[in-house]
Amino acid sequence: MLKELLKHPGAIAAAVIFHLLVIALFVLSFDWSEKPQIANAGIPIELIQNDKFLALSAKQNAPQQMPKTEPEELKVTAEQEEKKQQREKQRKQQEAEKIAAIAAAKLLKEQQAKAEREAIKEKERFVEKAAKQKAEKEAKRKAEKAAKRKAEKEEKRKAEKASKQKAEKEAKRKEEKAAKRKAEKEEKRKAEKAARKKAEKAEKEAKRKAEKEAKRKAEKEAEEQAEKEVKEAKEKARKKARARKKSEEKTRRKAEKEAKEKAAEEKAKEKARKEARAKERVEKAAAAARAAKREAEREAAEEKARKLAEKKAEYQRKWREEQERKKAAKAAAAAREAKEKKEAAAAQKRTNSKARKGAKNSWYGKVASAVSRRWHRPPDSSGNEGVVKITVSPSGFISGGIKVTSCNGTPAFCSSIKEAVERAEPMPRPPSKYNFSKSERTFSFKMD
Repeated sequence: MLKELLKHPGAIAAAVIFHLLVIALFVLSFDWSEKPQIANAGIPIELIQNDKFLALSAKQNAPQQMPKTEPEELKVTAEQEEKKQQREKQRKQQEAEKIAAIAAAKLLKEQQAKAEREAIKEKERFVEKAAKQKAEKEAKRKAEKAAKRKAEKEEKRKAEKASKQKAEKEAKRKEEKAAKRKAEKEEKRKAEKAARKKAEKAEKEAKRKAEKEAKRKAEKEAEEQAEKEVKEAKEKARKKARARKKSEEKTRRKAEKEAKEKAAEEKAKEKARKEARAKERVEKAAAAARAAKREAEREAAEEKARKLAEKKAEYQRKWREEQERKKAAKAAAAAREAKEKKEAAAAQKRTNSKARKGAKNSWYGKVASAVSRRWHRPPDSSGNEGVVKITVSPSGFISGGIKVTSCNGTPAFCSSIKEAVERAEPMPRPPSKYNFSKSERTFSFKMD
C-alpha cells in the first residue's frame, strides 16, 4: 500500500492540505469572545432581523406592549446590538468557512483531476507495455516456431542426406567388394591357369629329362657293353696275337689309346652339346615364363587401370551429381529462407500497422472520453449533437484552435462543446512509441 501511495505524491499532498484546512476551520469556528451577562428584566423580547423590521414591529405591537421605562429600552438596545454583532460575526465565519470549503474543494478537485490524469497515463503506459510485451512474445513465439521448423527441416534433410550417403557408401562398398571378389577370382583363375601350364610344362620337361636320362643310360650301357666286348675281343686278339711282333702291339696300343681318347672327346662333346641344348631349353622356358608373367602383369595393370578409370569416372559423376544436388538444395534453402523472411517482414508490418491503428483509435477514444467527462451539457438539449475537430500536440495541448465543424443545437449547446474541450486540456498524450504525425493527431469526434 505504501508503494501505491508513493506512486501518487500529489494525492498525498492534497489530502494533507485538505486535513489542515479542516482543522483550521474547526479551530476558527470557536467563539473566543466573552459573552455578556444579561439581566432578566421579566419582559419578553422578540428577536428581529434588522432595524427596519424592528421599527415596523414596534409600531404594529405598540398598543399591546407595556410601556417601557428608559433603562429597559437601553437594555433592549444593547442586547440587540450584541446579537447583531454575533450575527455579523457568524456570517463572516460562515463566509470564511464557505470560501475555505470552496478552495479546499477546488484544490481537491484539481488534485483528483491530476490523480485521474496520472491514473490514465499509468493505465496507458500499462496497456502500451502489455501490448508491447504481447507483440514481443508473439514475435518471439513465431521466431521460435520458424526456427524449430527450420531445425526440423535441416535435421530431416541431414538425416536424408546421411541415409543417402550411407546407402551410396553401402552400394559402393558392395560394388567394390564384388569387384574385388571378381578380381580375386580372375587372379585365382589366371594363377591356376599359369600353375597348370607350369605343371604341364614341368611334367613335359621331367618326362623329356627322364627319356633323355634313359636314352643316355642306354647309350652308356651300350658303350660299356661295346667297350667290354671290344676289350674282350682285344684281349682275345692279344692272346692270339701275343706272338705278334712288339711293334704291332705298340701300334695297336697307340691306336687303341687314340680311339679311346677320341671316344672320350666325342663323349665330352656330346655331353656339352646336350647340356647346351638343355640350358637353351631352360632359358627359353624361363624367357617364355617371364614373357607370360610380363603379359599377365601388363593385362593386370591394364585391367587395374581400366577399373581405376571407371571408378574415377564414376566418382566424378557422383561428385558432379552431389555438387548439383547441393547447389539445388542450397538454392532451394535460400529461396525458402528469403520467402520466410519476406513473410515474417510482411507479418511484422501488418502487426505493427494493426497495433498502430489500435493505439491511435484507443487514444482518440480517451480524448473523447476526457472531453465528455468535462462537458456540462445544457438543459433541454436532448437529441442535439455536434462534431468538433482538434489537433493535439505530443505534450497533450491543443494546437491550431478548436473547430466545431457541425452543430444542430442552440448556440449555448455549441459553446458548451467548445468549453468542454478547453476544460479537458491538457488532453491524454498520444503514445510516444508510434510518433504520430500531425495529420494523425488531427481528428474529429461527435458530442451527443
